[in-house]
Amino acid sequence: MTSGGIEYDPEQDDAGSVSYAASVLARHEDALLRIAGVQGCMIAPDASGEEAILVLLRNANAKDQIPAEIDGVRVRTRVSGAIEAQ
Repeated sequence: MTSGGIEYDPEQDDAGSVSYAASVLARHEDALLRIAGVQGCMIAPDASGEEAILVLLRNANAKDQIPAEIDGVRVRTRVSGAIEAQ
């Protein structure tokens, strides 16, 4: 998205650099989304406050196919049920 000729990327931090976790997600998101049952992916803090990749699942069936980490970034899952556009 642009505003006044300046590129805006919501994944960038205040210093203007993309976080490592966001860059890892950008590289692997397509592969994660191809796994049956995966509804979406995002960056979210884990229980310790560190950035992690959160994978939203339609049901728990796909959980065993999701890696615990990708390129050193923790991966967490959450069963969200079906997500449908309204």
